[in-house]
Amino acid sequence: MSHYPHIEKQSKQILKAIKQGIYYSEIAARFKVSTTTVGNIARENGIRRTLRPEELLKRNKQIVSAFKQGIAYEEIAARLNISEEIVKGVGYKAGIRIKLTNEEINTRNKKIIEAIKQRKSAKKIGIQFNLHPNTIHSIGWRAGLKRGMTPEESEKKERQLIAVLKEGVSYRKIAALFDVSMPTLITIARREGIKRAHYGGESNPKRDKQIIKEIKQGLPYKEIASHCGISDSWVWKLAK
Repeated sequence: MSHYPHIEKQSKQILKAIKQGIYYSEIAARFKVSTTTVGNIARENGIRRTLRPEELLKRNKQIVSAFKQGIAYEEIAARLNISEEIVKGVGYKAGIRIKLTNEEINTRNKKIIEAIKQRKSAKKIGIQFNLHPNTIHSIGWRAGLKRGMTPEESEKKERQLIAVLKEGVSYRKIAALFDVSMPTLITIARREGIKRAHYGGESNPKRDKQIIKEIKQGLPYKEIASHCGISDSWVWKLAK
């Protein structure tokens, strides 16, 4: 048995991709290896490039022509006996936007939704389906999923966010704790009528006078902000 089972597993995956007819450069990029490594694996298994450059060019022209005729990529792949990934790759390089039937779109979106539920990142899903991550987010959002959460999970998380916002915890800490963006927090706070007390809140001359005194004494801004219960940015604002 090999001492490097992960290498054996990767070699099998690379071999499978080679047999599917995927370009060596694409395989190398996918598995983060050199094209030489891909070529060596192919040769070790008795596989040689079956098409010469001129033959590849001819085949790719056929693919592009079929795209322009409105033929679905699945049918093109079946006609030329190649993988759908190759067909998509040729179309992408030719600047052709692959048009899917409504049935194909529904099937693709179901797969995307399932991938989101499995907590896969939008970037990885986008690479798999040749879509922008924002499109993946939109598909998930329409299905009631937010960052891979069910509607119930999303609602629970939002309730927790609101509770922490009301406690006066800084936006920066909440953003890091719950993995949300600052604009999202601001939107929720405004909607719930929560004032940004951690930024200084209502005017407090007595407190601000003490802060300015400590600033002049040379105390660290973080230290001042911490014991006064405000944010660093409010200390900076008073210092200016």
